[in-house]
Amino acid sequence: MDSTPTARLRDLKIRLSIDDVTQIVQRLGNGESVHQITNLDGAHAKDTVRKIRVLLEEGQLDFVVDAQHEQNVAQAAITEGKEIGGDHWSSDAAASGGLERTIQTVLADLPEVEWDVGALRAGGLETEQALSLMLQQDELEQRKSQWKSADLRKYVEDHLLADYLQRYRDRLQKPPLWAAKLAAQAKAEGMVDNNRVLREIGDNIIRYQVWHGGAYREAFEQAQTVTTRSARAQKARYGHRIDYFIDGGIGETFMPLLPMPEQG
Repeated sequence: MDSTPTARLRDLKIRLSIDDVTQIVQRLGNGESVHQITNLDGAHAKDTVRKIRVLLEEGQLDFVVDAQHEQNVAQAAITEGKEIGGDHWSSDAAASGGLERTIQTVLADLPEVEWDVGALRAGGLETEQALSLMLQQDELEQRKSQWKSADLRKYVEDHLLADYLQRYRDRLQKPPLWAAKLAAQAKAEGMVDNNRVLREIGDNIIRYQVWHGGAYREAFEQAQTVTTRSARAQKARYGHRIDYFIDGGIGETFMPLLPMPEQG
């Protein structure tokens, strides 16, 4: 069975090229209406664009969205590489089989962690949090062959969270859960997208113990060596979240730190 993007579009009765469909998906994602898309260029029939919108909402065009994400990563690789003069992004992320290679490469770089309730509780999680994290990790493991980029990022994030909590559990100044979570989010995003800046942000949140604020927070700010526009934007994004928690925030403005247990 032919599983190429073009063949999958034909199975969905869409006769446009993959490039045309990708462009329409991107414009829909940017908030443009069917009327705007069809009236501005007149190249596509309204019924076709409506059908693409419905299929997109149903999740049947996820393979187009994933390909678009990988293409964006590849383009960022070229732009960022030129801007900082170094090989900090993978430039073949959008190539055929790119996601599969990324999964293999990223998983091979993950540290070993103990996936049991006792080890996670010793790292600072409540029993319900530890169980929830383990169930989420097991669920991802069971459908690894169907992973998309978001699944890989979540798997890596959970794995790094467990690593940070376990690795520093015997230290006097172990990271609070929110700091370990932010560090895991940043480093997971950096590992999956091969972004050195985000990997450094994740590690530096822990290394500089930013949760103490003051001089620790300032040292974290000064530690970033790459000063491109995108690097500054990423640092500002995580810096805002760090400051929120340092100032006493408890996470209302973000997604829950961990999946909440179902109430019986």
